[in-house]
This record gives sequence, structure tokens and C-alpha cells, in this order.
Amino acid sequence: MVQRGIENASEELYNVLFSAVRSDVVTDTGIEFAFNGLETIIAADIVSTKISAGNKNYYDAGVAFTASNIGDKLKAMWRSAHATMKQKGGKMFLSVALAEMYDDWFFSTHDKWPQVDMYGQTLLEGSNGLVTFVKLSNMNNQRVILTMDGNITYGTESINDMKNLQAFQSGNPYVFTATMKYTFGLQLESVHQRKFIVSKVY
Repeated sequence: MVQRGIENASEELYNVLFSAVRSDVVTDTGIEFAFNGLETIIAADIVSTKISAGNKNYYDAGVAFTASNIGDKLKAMWRSAHATMKQKGGKMFLSVALAEMYDDWFFSTHDKWPQVDMYGQTLLEGSNGLVTFVKLSNMNNQRVILTMDGNITYGTESINDMKNLQAFQSGNPYVFTATMKYTFGLQLESVHQRKFIVSKVY
């Protein structure tokens, strides 16, 4: 039962890694209010212009991604990246829906499925094998993040905190109650164009 509780907590955390918005309001007790998720961080950096077309870390496809244009748009995004990233490669974070859309585009264009690496991750056409897709079920919009490996960091005060679920008596013998406490943070090490570029959401 305790192990299942830990698994549920981990799943709840995963589900809000992008959408969470930190709140100090006492009644905001859900995990989605405990920290700023990646989409929240990116949106704030766009408002502050840390991420902008002028800084060359903000890619505007001009239209929403579709099954007829996503391949060409993602290749254009890669080609707009800084020379450092083009040399070292990167990870392209996108929703499962967008990844499937890319698969459909590729098949309709080439009559075969996209190339994958030894781990089964899709390789972006035109990147010479330097860009792999990271398909995420917790992304629910058309945001695409292209970044060098290791630029997205997260952590806890102690890794053991994620494994420590304390059961306690609630007075109801038919209900399992427990508590779990841990410190969690998420950040982008850099949004400089050498390491990072993100697409505009339509």
C-alpha cells in the first residue's frame, strides 16, 4: 500500500512538471501549486523577453503545427539553432500528439516510418542524427523545446524524500491515510541561443 502511494505521488508530480504554477495561497494545497513547471518558466521568460526573436531563442513557425507541415517546420527550427547546438546536437521535447503528427507527416512524405536511434527514440530528419525526440504525455500544447542535453535540471533536497511515505491513523479503519513531504525544484540552466530554442504556441 505504501509503495502504491509513492507511485501515485510520483505520477502526480510527473503530470504537472510543465503546467505547475507556484502559489503561496494557503488553500492552494495541490502539488500543481508547489513549484513552477517548465511551461510556466518559459512563459515568464517570454514575457520578460529573455526568450525572444531578437535573442534568437524563440522560433515562430508562423502557423500551428499540422500533419502536413510539422516535418518542415521542425527542420526549420533546427536549422535556426545556434552553431554550437548544431555541432553538439540536442533533445527536442514535444507532446505525444505532436510526435505522432510528425510520424504521420514522415510516412505520408516518404512512405516509411521515421528513423530511430538504438533506444527507439525518433531522430529528426535533416539533423544528421543529432536531434532525438523526447515524447512527453504531460505536455498538452504545441510547444516544442529544443535544448542541449542537461540544460533542463530538476532535483529534490534529498532523493530519499521521494521514497518516504508515512502512514498514520485517521480514525477510520477502512481508509488508508498517509503523508509525504519533499522539496522539489525545476529550472532551465540557460535560455541562451547556444543551448536553447523554443517554439511559439499557436
